[in-house]
Amino acid sequence: MVSGGMNCVKYLIFVFNLVFFLAGLGLVALGAVAHVNFREYSALYGSEVNLPAIFLLITGSVVFVISFFGCFGAYKENYCMVCTYAFLLGFILLLEIIAASIAYALQIQIGLVKPLQDSLPNYSDEKHQLVTQAWDRSQEKLRCCGVHKPQDWSANPTLNMTGSVPDSCCVTKASGCGVGLLRANNTAIVFNEGCFDKVIYWAGEHNPIITGIVAGLAILELLCIVFACGLAQSIRRENEAV
Repeated sequence: MVSGGMNCVKYLIFVFNLVFFLAGLGLVALGAVAHVNFREYSALYGSEVNLPAIFLLITGSVVFVISFFGCFGAYKENYCMVCTYAFLLGFILLLEIIAASIAYALQIQIGLVKPLQDSLPNYSDEKHQLVTQAWDRSQEKLRCCGVHKPQDWSANPTLNMTGSVPDSCCVTKASGCGVGLLRANNTAIVFNEGCFDKVIYWAGEHNPIITGIVAGLAILELLCIVFACGLAQSIRRENEAV
């Protein structure tokens, strides 16, 4: 049995991974809820909109499994489990760094603009009712109109014939409120910000919070790796002494 400072490290690893264990369950639950909520927008934003939810589900499951190795290995002072835990956590940390680098390089714009623009002509088409519903929900909830501006709706053949925008673009929604507004150049009663710009603004507004959480988790993971390596060495020395 380890003693001295390593005994303290052992319980620190146990507590940290108990937190990871609960966080893993939370991520799985959050991912499931996000998947259900995002699924209705996949017709508009493309299948990529579900990627964050899928990422949460996978990450939560992996964290759940890894934290088990950390908790059980530290509590039982099992050399193999502690080493496995350190290796898996290091691998996950590496993947997180790679994923963050790719996400920063590609940015969200690449994945969202094209599906939004491609879906404009399908609005109000009976064959694409999901697109129509997704656009209406997005414009009402985000208080936006079009991809970048209300004039984007001229890409829709039906609306372009009358110079109109969907009623969901109106600040005060009413049946037929969007009819002829573009032709009359009267956009004062509709939302003038595009939905894509609203999403980007939201992401930018919350980016410091998200970055802080990710950085905090990365530092905690790195500490756990260092502690686990130290504990593994101490356990091996204890076993060799016996």
